[in-house]
Parts: sequence; C-alpha cells; structure tokens
Amino acid sequence: MGLIGLSSYAVWANFDDVDYDFAISERRYADALRILNNKPDDKRTIPEINLIADLTLIMDVDGLAWPRDTVALRESDVDPEIRNQVAGYLNAAYDRFLNNEKSTARLVLLQILYIYPDYPKAQHFLAKAFQLYPGSYKVVNQEDRLLKRSDNYFYGGNYLKAVEDLSVLIVLRNDNPILHEKLGSAYYMMNEKQKAIESWTTAVFFNSQNSELEELIEATTEYLAKESLQPNTVSSEATTVVMDDPQVMGVFKQQSDAFDLRKGLQEQGLTVRIDNDADGKWVVYVSQKELREKNAEKKGDK
Repeated sequence: MGLIGLSSYAVWANFDDVDYDFAISERRYADALRILNNKPDDKRTIPEINLIADLTLIMDVDGLAWPRDTVALRESDVDPEIRNQVAGYLNAAYDRFLNNEKSTARLVLLQILYIYPDYPKAQHFLAKAFQLYPGSYKVVNQEDRLLKRSDNYFYGGNYLKAVEDLSVLIVLRNDNPILHEKLGSAYYMMNEKQKAIESWTTAVFFNSQNSELEELIEATTEYLAKESLQPNTVSSEATTVVMDDPQVMGVFKQQSDAFDLRKGLQEQGLTVRIDNDADGKWVVYVSQKELREKNAEKKGDK
C-alpha cells in the first residue's frame, strides 16, 4: 500500500480554466500549478510566484515514495482510524500552508508525528518547508500543549495569541464545541464580535444543549444590529489613491485578506490602492516606482 495521497487528484470537475483558486479549493493542486505555469511571466503577481513554489513543494511531498530507511510502520499496519486522521491532518496542513498560515501547518505536521511516529510525508514536509529535520524538534502532543498555552494567553489578556493557538486546535479537533466557544470568547474580548458570533454558533451546532451560549449569541447579534444603526461620524468622502504605475500584489476573494495585505505593505512604507474588479475580487496595487525604490533600499542595507 502506498503513502496517503490526495484522493482528489483523479477527480475532475467543471471549473474556470484560469481560476487556480478554485482548483486549490478542491485540492486539485496539479491543475492549479498548471494554470499558474501557463500564465505569462510578466502577468504573474508576486504572491502567484510564491504560490507556484508552495504548490511545487506540496506536489513533491504528496508524491513521496516510501523511504527504504524509514523506521515508520507501513500504512497497512497502522490502525485505520489513525490512518484516516493522518490523511485529514495532512490535507489540513496543505490547506493552511497554501493559505500562508505556515505556523499552523507546522504544528499540524508535528501532531501527525505524535500520533504516527516517523511518518515520512510529515518529516519530509517539515524538512523542505521549515528546514526542520528529525532530531531538531520535540514530538509532543500539540493538543495538550496548545490548550494549556491558549488558556494562559487568554487569562493573561493576550487574546490574539489565544486566537492563534485555538485556531490550530480547531484544525485538530474541529468537532469540539468547547474549542469553538473559547475561540469566540477570545474574539469577543478583541471586539471582533461578528467573528465571536460565528465561532459561538459553530459551538452550538456541535452542542445544541448550550442554551446560555445561544442567549449570548442573541444578545451580541442584537448589539451589533443596534450599533449599525448609529450615525456614522466618519466622513463619507472616499479618498482615491492615484497611481500611474500600478503593480498587482495580490487578488483576493475576501476583502479582509486584501486589507491584511494592504496593512503589511503600508507598514513597509508603500502607497497601496485596493479596487474591486468585475469578478467581485479585491485587487491590491502598489506603485512600481515605490516598490523598486524600497527594494533598492533593502539591497543597500545589506
């Protein structure tokens, strides 16, 4: 029996032949890579160039042949429940890695090695993506470690770090209502009330007996509705960023993703413009001149 692989490789569906995001969402990474490689070099954005490298790495990991020198048990000798769990975790690691959630992917891979010692694909992924080689890291139960740490972060007031750890835990135990409730509470303390409602709603889905949480969801929803009716004191005049030499830095389906990229680029001192294109996607631009100048400054600092 061969290594656990992407079952979706053999699945073909109708999709836009230039929409690599859709191919990735269906885990048809070979299709996504083909679409990106067929795109002219001068039309590729920097995130797309990085995505090609990430997809190539994942294809390498998923195509790994069973090593002759491994001490890991053959998959046929592993409990089917563990085998299925590992397959799910591996797909989750691929998803998070491609979504630029590299830290989450790394922790999921370490958890794979905890439940399936020396699993070759997890070891290979850690080595190729993170330069983490066997013997250079400890294999411990990430669930126990992150649960304790997230509680310490939450009660210490570091809600952002609590959210990061709880987000990893939910990848590992998505059906655990307590984790979703904790995540919602962390979001609430960060004043991210809509995200809190979404996480709490998921918690209630997995535990419909939690009437107190349902009441909290209802109260928070009512609060947001009232808040939206308050007069907007911000000027309604939009500020248009004029850019004569725009360079596309990223195209996103979610507005929040575009705003995250804008924030990072602005922190680097770049002028950023965001447009909503005809397909409803959010396009992030910077000035080519500014980008060249910033790159030249970085080279000069070295």
